[in-house]
Amino acid sequence: MTRLSHDRRNDAAMIADIARRVVRQLRDSGSPAVADASPATPPAAVTGEKLITIETLDRHAATGQVVAAVGAIITPAAREEALRRGITIQSAVDGAMGPADCTSHHQTNGSSASIPESLRHQLDRRNVVLPAGVEIRWCDEPATEVYRCCSNGQRATMVAALSDVQRFHDELAPDVWVLDRQKLNLVAAVNVAARIARCAAKTVQPNDGGPR
Repeated sequence: MTRLSHDRRNDAAMIADIARRVVRQLRDSGSPAVADASPATPPAAVTGEKLITIETLDRHAATGQVVAAVGAIITPAAREEALRRGITIQSAVDGAMGPADCTSHHQTNGSSASIPESLRHQLDRRNVVLPAGVEIRWCDEPATEVYRCCSNGQRATMVAALSDVQRFHDELAPDVWVLDRQKLNLVAAVNVAARIARCAAKTVQPNDGGPR
């Protein structure tokens, strides 16, 4: 080994040692000029599913939540199934989580329940308007719901087929129609609701707006 190579090796070791000391002093002094050597890992962008079907719900059944990408396509069957199974579909907007409109579930509290958002949306698209005092409920336990309504003094009936509407309207003129979700899918429920609206509208007097 020559003296020249030995000196160069010593110089390199000395420079490295000086650099370590300077970095240590800056770090101990709290100087912002020295940051951690490893760059911060940026948060992962939330992308979400671009197409949500029943198969998508099956993949996320364990978590009970599906993230939908911005502009995602959600099939009507997937919306209905998500409501039935209590799976939340959320939208990913700018990496943040926000609730999607399709997650609204019909809620029952005492004697009142709202129409599920998926059904309400379809009724709005078809301009189906229920007369005042008429309610529609779409649930998995229709008999229980009918009993609850009747216990609260309401006239309620359960509907499992389109053909039931006219017959039950003529017999009872219910103010609460409970649709059986086990028998009626979204399309069938929309058709039943439209028939209920037409039948109920016929019972309203044009002069006083009150029921016959």
